[in-house]
Amino acid sequence: MTRKHGFTTIDLAGMSHASLPPELQKAPNVVNAFADDRFSGNPAGVVILREFPPAEQLQAAAHYAKLPTTAFVAPSSDHDEFACFDIRWFTPSAELELCGHATLAAAHWLFTRGKVPGHALTFRSRSGVLAITRAGDAITMSFPRILSVAADKTTARTVSDALGVPLVECRRAYDDLIAVVAEESIVTRFVPDLAAIHGLECRGVVLTARTDPNGSLAEYDIVSRFFAPAISIDEDQVCVSAHCKLQPYWSERLGRSNLRALQASASGGRLGLDARGDRVLIEGSARFGDIDGIRHGTVACGPVTTCAIGVTMREFDGLASEHSKAPFRLASFRVAPGCATVAEAHDVAELWHLSRGHGRAVVDGRSIELKAGDSVQFAPRERHQLHNVGDEAIEAVSIWWGVPRS
Repeated sequence: MTRKHGFTTIDLAGMSHASLPPELQKAPNVVNAFADDRFSGNPAGVVILREFPPAEQLQAAAHYAKLPTTAFVAPSSDHDEFACFDIRWFTPSAELELCGHATLAAAHWLFTRGKVPGHALTFRSRSGVLAITRAGDAITMSFPRILSVAADKTTARTVSDALGVPLVECRRAYDDLIAVVAEESIVTRFVPDLAAIHGLECRGVVLTARTDPNGSLAEYDIVSRFFAPAISIDEDQVCVSAHCKLQPYWSERLGRSNLRALQASASGGRLGLDARGDRVLIEGSARFGDIDGIRHGTVACGPVTTCAIGVTMREFDGLASEHSKAPFRLASFRVAPGCATVAEAHDVAELWHLSRGHGRAVVDGRSIELKAGDSVQFAPRERHQLHNVGDEAIEAVSIWWGVPRS
C-alpha cells in the first residue's frame, strides 16, 4: 500500500475477480453524474453494501468494474441519523480521499431508489462529513473549500512545458496543480501529452480559463479540464474535487462566490458553484447509465463494422454468431460542441459509429469528416481523436474487438 496526497494505491497481487465476495462480483449500478439534456457527464459505479470489506477487496472490485470511479456505500452503524452513510471511492488503481462526481452518483441512486425518506442525507468519508440536499432534479453537495498557493517558478515552467501551452499563472492546491491560461479556446482545444502530465509531482492537473463574455461559452463564468493519469484517469469527464479548488481561486478574481462552471471534456458537464464559510457548494444533476456502459460479450468478426448501427446493447448481444466469435467491448460516448476526445491509441482494433452530430476524426495526422450514420475503423496502435465541428453534441458508439476478458 502506497499513500500519497489525495489517493492510496493498493497491491492487488493474487486478487482475482472470482475470489471476491458475491456482492462485489456483481456489476455496479452506473450513474452519469452531472448529466442533463446537453451533457452526458461523468459515469460512476455505485455499490451498496451492509458493511465495508477489506480495502483490497474494494480496490479489486473497482479494478474489474473499469469505471472512472466506483463509490462504495454502507449505512453508518454508529450514527443516530437514519439517512447517514459511510462512503469510499476507488478508481481502477487507487482509493481517493475525495470524489465529488461519484458522491453525486451515490446520492442520486439513494434518493431515486427510495433509500432516503426526505430530501437530505449525510455521507461520512475520509475527508469529513459531506452534507447532501436535493431540490427537484438538482442535488447540492457541500465539500471542504481548498485554497491554492502560487507555485514556484521552476514548477510553473515544468508544468507549462508538460502541457505545451503558456500559463498566466500556476498554482498548487493540495494534491493538484492549477494551470491558468489566457483564453477559453486553449482549454477546449487542448490535446494532452499524458506521459508528460504523468511525470508531474501531483495527483492531477486542472487546465482552466475565464470564459469570453461575448463568446460561445458566455453562459458560463469559467471553463476547465482535468487530467490525472497518475490515478488511471487520463481525463476526468467532470471533476468535483478540482472545482473545490477552482471556486475560491476564481471567486476572488471575479468578485463573486456564485459561479457557473463548464468542464469541457468529451462528455462535458456543467456545475453550479458557491461558497458558505469554509465550504464549497456544488450543484448538479444526474441520470442513470445506459444499459450499461461497457460490457463484455461476443460479436461476429465479419459484420462488426455494420452491426452496431442504431442498436442497444441487448440487441447487440443477439447479433453474435455462434460459429465465429471474438471478444468485444462496446461503449456509448458523447462529445459536446467545440470539444474533442483525448487522442489515444490501443493495442486492439476499434470502430466508431456516429448516430448523431458532425465530427472530424484525426487518424495518425490525417482528417476524416464524419456525419450521422458514418463509421470509421482504426487499426491497432493507430492514434485517433474525434473533434466535434458541429453545433450539436455528437452521440456515438465505440467497439473494440479482440479484447481479452478480465
